[in-house]
Amino acid sequence: MNLNNPAAENLATDKVKPNVIDCGIGYHWDFYLKKCVQTCSTGYHNDSITGACVINGGGSGGTIKVITNPNNPYDYIGSEHNSGLSYVLNELGGPSTNNSLILNADISYMQTLGYTSAQVDTAYNQGVRLGYFPFTNVPELDSAGNRMYSQGKISATANNYVQQIYTLAVNNLNQNVDSVPYSTISSSYTTFSNGLISLESSIKNNANLTSTEKIGLLSSCSIGRYSASYWANYIINEGSGQVYM
Repeated sequence: MNLNNPAAENLATDKVKPNVIDCGIGYHWDFYLKKCVQTCSTGYHNDSITGACVINGGGSGGTIKVITNPNNPYDYIGSEHNSGLSYVLNELGGPSTNNSLILNADISYMQTLGYTSAQVDTAYNQGVRLGYFPFTNVPELDSAGNRMYSQGKISATANNYVQQIYTLAVNNLNQNVDSVPYSTISSSYTTFSNGLISLESSIKNNANLTSTEKIGLLSSCSIGRYSASYWANYIINEGSGQVYM
């Protein structure tokens, strides 16, 4: 189960080997720039817009560095999500409200991870039937959790965690990034991420959750930490806008 995209369960099997370019030692493939970029040293990170190595906490007005959680076995999901955001935004030339264009770009990215276009299309259409898509009509996380619970897809315990994730987001991320000081943005992001990491520990140790629910919830927390950083930096550097994914 994928709490961010419940219809994507069918994508977990029958993956094909992705065509990933070998960039050589010290470099990796950037899905946004579509070229090999340098792997940054400790204290620096690769800027998803320029591909350059920039110092952590540096940049124009400051950069919101992702707070990772090595104790979350699904922390890589957040990184894949951000790579997908960069890839799709690049394909579309910026934020878009065109469902067909977003889906085509999403399919293209998922193929780089080893999925077929048919798998992604099937999962998306299933999501539309269940009310989780189209992209321009994705329900808020709290509504999605309640809907999944009412459909018998998750337990009351899992839905309780979904609601806690949503509350953390509303309490800490519901602000105008364009008008508040960088220090406020950074502090809010840190509080949000640390709150998620605390939840992740609770999720891992909760015997009332199924293994599938734990995977979905831990993946959702990772995506929350990575995505919040991505969009804050995107708005700071590129200006306001909206994309649905």
